[in-house]
Amino acid sequence: MSLKGPPLCCSGTAKEIAGRAEAASSDRELYIQLLLNATQQQQQQQQQQQQQQRLQQQQQQQREREERIKQLVIEGGIFGAAEAKALGLIDEGIAAAVAAVYRFSISCSGPGRRREQQQQQQQQQQLLLLLLLQGRFLRTKIFSFCSSLHHVYLLLLQLQQ
Repeated sequence: MSLKGPPLCCSGTAKEIAGRAEAASSDRELYIQLLLNATQQQQQQQQQQQQQQRLQQQQQQQREREERIKQLVIEGGIFGAAEAKALGLIDEGIAAAVAAVYRFSISCSGPGRRREQQQQQQQQQQLLLLLLLQGRFLRTKIFSFCSSLHHVYLLLLQLQQ
């Protein structure tokens, strides 16, 4: 944008010319101030719109999370540690512990029994997640449960051989 003002007429007394120059300067300052105010208001409106969009997205994600949890509770659905972590039902440490137990049991199984043990391990993982959701274990008990599960698994392997 450019600022254009009326041309200053050079005729008249010095006082009249100074008055016109002061008025023109005042008009320019007013125009600049109005332009700055309009720009600032536009930026504030954009920020408010962005905040509203973020809030709406967060609310939508929360509704989707609650709907999924409600669906799992009502229908008794099956889900893994990754989904439980994504839903905010367990934290990173618990998800890692469940995944480690699963990987360990798969690595210890022989080729003939691998599929059956994978199914058993998935059931154990789902049971562990269900117990976590019900709030029956504290973090320390969960790790001791995983440790006990590991020992039981090793005993089962020894008995099978």
